Amino acid sequence: MFTTELFTDIALLSAAVKERIIQRLGTRTINNKPCLGTTVEDVRRGIEDGIYTAFIFIRNQEVDDEASAALQYADLCDDGVNRLWMHDLCRITRAQPKPKMSPVRPLIQACCRYAESIGLKHLHILVDKHSGCLQTLYTAYGFVTDETCCIDDYIVMHYNASCKTKRG
Repeated sequence: MFTTELFTDIALLSAAVKERIIQRLGTRTINNKPCLGTTVEDVRRGIEDGIYTAFIFIRNQEVDDEASAALQYADLCDDGVNRLWMHDLCRITRAQPKPKMSPVRPLIQACCRYAESIGLKHLHILVDKHSGCLQTLYTAYGFVTDETCCIDDYIVMHYNASCKTKRG
């Protein structure tokens, strides 16, 4: 039902593949606004600066419904520990009505399998403290608040990368 595209080793990708990723992530819109404010320029700058570790796209094969995210392996907590961070998670669907099975859960599962494949136990996200319902939404997907990391204006959450227990 879903297809997955995972791009890793970003620095080694051809210029054409990088440009395709830039266009796919940078032109996602919801209500004619960039999804999460992420623009083509933001994605291009992130690639040029070596910020991203991987990009993932999950597409429903039956209708126009896709989720995507960027992954970053970095020490954002400033505690000497690199973690895998999922950024810019966005679902774009033009299907009406919206399909009951969202591509977001398969995207999170694919990200946690990637985390496992590089020897990590958790997938992390930053949730804006002023976003209201996002923390509740991510909790419904299996994320829990991570009290070991504090970043101003954000709630840090993690997902146990043991995918065997999170498939439901």
